[in-house]
Amino acid sequence: MNKTTLKALKGSIKKWEGVAAGKLQDRGATNCPLCVEFMSSAFGHCVGCPVRGKTGKDFCQHTPYWKWVRGTTYSREDDSGRTANTAKQKELAKAELKFLKSLLP
Repeated sequence: MNKTTLKALKGSIKKWEGVAAGKLQDRGATNCPLCVEFMSSAFGHCVGCPVRGKTGKDFCQHTPYWKWVRGTTYSREDDSGRTANTAKQKELAKAELKFLKSLLP
């Protein structure tokens, strides 16, 4: 894993630590360092992302992220994103955090 990828992965881990603690919001790709780095690649979506490397899928498919999406509500009124307010939502966020940490070298 190169330095740029590792920096993005660590940034995403930091984001999910905050989400799981109920202190940060998930705004999807807009506040995900991995997505910012890899989603709009000139070579195709998510090429080079360690999540895609693990799952073989784009857009975090086959990760705990999609259970998180289904278990939370995105506030479109104020564009505040998804927040872990309940114990179940915090559990879902922690699952995504654990998955991302499993990608560290």
